[in-house]
Amino acid sequence: MLEKRVNDELLGIDGLIALMHSRVKIAIESASRANFAKKVVSDFKATQTTLFNELIDDAANTTSHLNSNVEKMTSVLVILYFILLCSIAWVIYYFHHNLVLRLVNLNSAILERIAGREANITETRNDELTDMTKSLFITRKRLSRERPH
Repeated sequence: MLEKRVNDELLGIDGLIALMHSRVKIAIESASRANFAKKVVSDFKATQTTLFNELIDDAANTTSHLNSNVEKMTSVLVILYFILLCSIAWVIYYFHHNLVLRLVNLNSAILERIAGREANITETRNDELTDMTKSLFITRKRLSRERPH
C-alpha cells in the first residue's frame, strides 16, 4: 500500500512528476512567449528605427532642396534689386538731364533777358519744353519790337 501510495503521489495524474512536468512545460511556454515578445519588441524597434532614419534622411534632403531654392531666390532677388537700382538711377539721370537742366537753362536765359542781356538757348528737340522755350523767345521778340527802348 505504501508503494501504491508513493507510486500514485509520484507517478499519478496529479502526482509530483506530473506537476513538475506541467511546471516545466509552463516555464518553457513562458520562456517561449517571453522570447516571442522580445522578438516582437526588437523587430518593432528595428522597424521604427529604420522608419525614423528614413524620415531624418527625407527631412535632410528636403532641407537641402529648400536651402538650394532659397539661395537661387536670393540670387534672383539681388539681381532684380540691382536692376531696379540701375533703373532708378537711369530715370533720375534722364529726368535731370532732359528736364531739370533744360528748365534751369531756360530760367537762366529768361533772367538774363529780363536783366537786358542777350541769352540764346538752342533747342533742337521736338517736345513741349522746346515749344515753350520758342514761345517765350518769340513773345520776347514781339514785345521788344512793339516797345522801343
